[in-house]
Amino acid sequence: MKAVRGSLVVAAMVAALGSEARAGGALVTAPMIPGPGGAIVCSITNASGVAQTVTVEVFDDSGSAENTQSNQTLAPGGVLEVSGSDSARFCRFTGASRRTVRAAACVFDVSATRCIAVSPAS
Repeated sequence: MKAVRGSLVVAAMVAALGSEARAGGALVTAPMIPGPGGAIVCSITNASGVAQTVTVEVFDDSGSAENTQSNQTLAPGGVLEVSGSDSARFCRFTGASRRTVRAAACVFDVSATRCIAVSPAS
């Protein structure tokens, strides 16, 4: 029974890693710390000539997903922005090939009118 369960776990991991590899891997920003009342906005742009399906996740200071937009379709040149609170720390972008998208996180001040720091995803 343990061998079967272990084989299923390994098969699930290989399937998950395989789909991630086909997508070109996750893009992740460096951690950032917005001030009280500030926010992080995770942005991704489709730099290709065809529609791309992406998932954007904003993680908080405990490593939990605070906000997720899953399986969003971006038209060529399209942009998706997902915001987090002042406890948000970093962004993860998955689904599209790294060659077809550009992504970054921006920390906004308390007025939410100025981006005061940017972290490109890599």
